[in-house]
Amino acid sequence: ARFGVGGQLVLVLPQFLATDRPRPVEISSINWEENTESLANFPGPLLREETSRAEVVDYASDCAQKSRVEDASTSAGLLWDYLALLCRQNGKVDGSDVSDLLLRQSQIEDNLQPMLQQSRVSESDGHVDEQQLRSLLLAGRKKQALDLAVKKHLWGHAFMLASRMDSRVQAGVANRFVESCERNDPLHTFYVLTSGKQPLVVRGCTDPSFGDWKVHLGMIVANKAADESAKNILCMARSLASVDIFASHLCYLVTDLKPGFPDDERSRFCLLGVDHQYRPIGEYATREAIQRTEVFEYGCSLADSYFCLPSLQIFKFLYVCNLIDLGFQSKALRYCEAISHFVSLKPGQFHAPFLHQLYELSLRLHFSDIHSSSLY
Repeated sequence: ARFGVGGQLVLVLPQFLATDRPRPVEISSINWEENTESLANFPGPLLREETSRAEVVDYASDCAQKSRVEDASTSAGLLWDYLALLCRQNGKVDGSDVSDLLLRQSQIEDNLQPMLQQSRVSESDGHVDEQQLRSLLLAGRKKQALDLAVKKHLWGHAFMLASRMDSRVQAGVANRFVESCERNDPLHTFYVLTSGKQPLVVRGCTDPSFGDWKVHLGMIVANKAADESAKNILCMARSLASVDIFASHLCYLVTDLKPGFPDDERSRFCLLGVDHQYRPIGEYATREAIQRTEVFEYGCSLADSYFCLPSLQIFKFLYVCNLIDLGFQSKALRYCEAISHFVSLKPGQFHAPFLHQLYELSLRLHFSDIHSSSLY
């Protein structure tokens, strides 16, 4: 028995004696229709000079919507939205763009509602507290007046009084103000971040009490200051990895981290949307993960014509084999040509055995008939 292209199974029974009659050759077709839709609809291979940007953006947007319908518990749709944004803006996405995307997907209104209610309650007692403050200042008791302002959360008065004292007092009032903010409030994240410390949400973003992690990530991204913010976002990525691999990988992309080789211990991820750690390649190298990562490569190439993900070319080769098995020989040949293009950009990144296999398969695809029973 032998598998051929297009879902064909060729079966020949063995002939034991020379006098036996020739055995018939049976060719059966295996129904692969349910597996071919994602291959047929994907606009790959994606090349900067040949592929329509609008087509890729539409495809990523459709995948985002479909992902939200199929599984709203993960951030798969959000990751597709980021890829669509990357392609739409020719590979150039800044912090404000990402923050806007995150806020559109977040539940910020639900997070802030309890805090708004709390502020209304505080306002009702404000006039009484201010009268006590006046009495203390009329008696010349500035320190007691400052303590009262901090205790009653009259922060405007507290900061004004502290500005008339030394820097140590000012820093103390600022710290007390930050501590008074609800920890699920993005303002708390901002104030801690700008003080040079690590926000609590960075390590506790999987805790429901912090609210929606997307709001806090948006705050960090929109106000990031080089290395420190990158460290915070990477820490958040590691925290999210255990509950939402799509969210984790989005954090990596925001810090400009690129997919790496699966056998490189330094690689945080090698394909978007799947965890490759301690898993065989057959489990995580799904066609959807390869397609997501190829869209990312295409988006980055719009800003840099020499951009290439060497590790992705290995997975594209596996994708080519899948295309051949399901009867997409013409598309498989175009993928081989695309892989060769990326190899030419960074030839030193590839080993000789891989290049030999790519050459051999490309040659067979080029000279094979579209109705050939086998390419192997």
